[in-house]
Amino acid sequence: MLFRSGGDPSELTWQNHLEDLDARRPFRNFEYALAGADGRTRHLRINGKPVHDAGGNFLGYRGTGTDLTPEVEARQQAARLDQRFHDAVESMPHGVALFDSEDRLIFCNSKHKLIYPNASHLMVPGRTFEEILRAALDTDTFVIDETSETFIQQRMKAHREQSHEPLQQQQRDGRWVQISEMATTEGGTITSWTDITQLKRREQALAFLVEGSTSEGSFLDAAAKALALGLGYRWAGVSRFLNEGRAKLLAMWDTDGPGELFEYELADTPCASVANGQEYCFYPNRVADKFPDRKSTRLN
Repeated sequence: MLFRSGGDPSELTWQNHLEDLDARRPFRNFEYALAGADGRTRHLRINGKPVHDAGGNFLGYRGTGTDLTPEVEARQQAARLDQRFHDAVESMPHGVALFDSEDRLIFCNSKHKLIYPNASHLMVPGRTFEEILRAALDTDTFVIDETSETFIQQRMKAHREQSHEPLQQQQRDGRWVQISEMATTEGGTITSWTDITQLKRREQALAFLVEGSTSEGSFLDAAAKALALGLGYRWAGVSRFLNEGRAKLLAMWDTDGPGELFEYELADTPCASVANGQEYCFYPNRVADKFPDRKSTRLN
């Protein structure tokens, strides 16, 4: 049985071919697949020219055929390998992009687009690294100290040299990313980035703790600030348990500076479970909804 690979005899291609045969017209480069007895599919290309006898009676077709099976199987194998490669890159926890020798993007995984969220629409094959970088800068993606043009020149220099240590870049959305680049054998560049926000927060928290330990009277303030920055929270505080079910804030960090200190009743607060012997408690969101009856009395 003859059949068109990927379709059935009702397809337009087959219909056109059958019409040519019925009309005794010549045909060229008709491709089809043939299921062999061994289960292997063979791919063929044929050409045909109608033959008639002296009386004009149709005798059949004379033509040539080419076995395309090795070529088709090679393409299919290449497509499978290409898909496996892209699946592997897509599953990586890092952003990855490949640029050719002319510094034009060949491909990138979806995570790579997250490094420049406001310029991700430009991350399509053919765009140059500099075009993408400038678009990201124009959309206020980076936190930079120098002028925009100086930043572009320095970043492009490092990108072309491909011999620099991994770069750490602060993003406007609060993230920190580490960028690594390597040259390919064909003169292109592989760029990868990793989110190191948590690492930077821990470094900042440690720095504040060290600073607090060397400054008299400020260690608890430094600890509260380190907790807030290290965990990425708006508020963090250090409290001491008092008698009669109350606690007192000794240090408080609120967004950009020290917060107000006050005493509060432990009942109906997250701290109550810890005061009653639980090792720790964790409420990642909607704390106010879970403890609607909490009370506090601010210190004068």
